[in-house]
Amino acid sequence: MLLMEFVLSGRFKSVSGPTGIDLTMRFHQLIARSLTAFILIHPFLYVTPLKHPLPWDTTGQLTLGLGTASILTGLLSWVLLVLLVLFAIFRDQLPYRYETWRLSHGLGAAVIAAMGTHHAIDAGRYSGHPHLTAYWLGMLGLAVFTLLYVYVITPLRQLRHPYRVVSVKK
Repeated sequence: MLLMEFVLSGRFKSVSGPTGIDLTMRFHQLIARSLTAFILIHPFLYVTPLKHPLPWDTTGQLTLGLGTASILTGLLSWVLLVLLVLFAIFRDQLPYRYETWRLSHGLGAAVIAAMGTHHAIDAGRYSGHPHLTAYWLGMLGLAVFTLLYVYVITPLRQLRHPYRVVSVKK
């Protein structure tokens, strides 16, 4: 779900065209805040031991696979996600131009997505399955592609057809 937020950035006419960019952005914000709340509480929903299997769990399905790398990427992405959302909420109070904030928001989201994907694949009981790993990596690829499209492909295409301001009226 969080990786789909990249598509809801309001920069794709096929997504925001039917409803408008304002509604798409409000939906993006609502989903981001809701998912952040869920992601914040999800570590506390696990009540099983980290690496020690329960005596009756002969398959290991009830044991989390948290190694150092998955704990580190999970914790870092957890903290960075909170900061990303807080900076988005209080964007108008930050001493940055909108363009600077927007680029840092996109790059920060990409870092969080990459670390979160690693965490899900490495720590998850089911996410490490080859089919689900392919799904996670495909979703991460889609997220990265959306950033490349917005920050690289679109500006390069606009260079071919620059626009010119004819007049400004008050």
